[in-house]
Amino acid sequence: MWYRLSDSANWLGFNGAAAHLQLKALKGDTGATGDRARKEPNNPAHRKRLDQLALDTGYQFERLRNFKSVDLIERAARLYIEGPALPPEGEESEFWAVGEFFRARVLTDKGMEHVRSRVYAREREEREALIAWAPAVTGLVTALAGLIGVAIGFVSLMKR
Repeated sequence: MWYRLSDSANWLGFNGAAAHLQLKALKGDTGATGDRARKEPNNPAHRKRLDQLALDTGYQFERLRNFKSVDLIERAARLYIEGPALPPEGEESEFWAVGEFFRARVLTDKGMEHVRSRVYAREREEREALIAWAPAVTGLVTALAGLIGVAIGFVSLMKR
């Protein structure tokens, strides 16, 4: 496998939602603290809090990007799609970057778009293949229901 997969997509969904909520709360805190810092620009407590919020926001952004990267990679792996090749250890590429906080490899915007487009194309192919068979299956089920009805009618006539 070209990337370590997590144990459960539900785990990713839960943590992704939690990261979104935490990021939204941090943005609200940053706005309120920023307003206070602008009103009192020489207050070191406001400046320190604003710096801490910027650090926390960066951490949450990277955490969210990590969750999204793993989710996309797992979807691609389930569909047997080969992802972008990992660069040698310690290097970055146009598709992969090393996170500042976790030091884990995450997909860049270009990498996410590359994998996402391939995943969506494969899912579309599978959906179209399924839709192509739907009329045939529907016709077969209808014909079988008709034959069962004829058989029941024939049996009831024979009993009279």
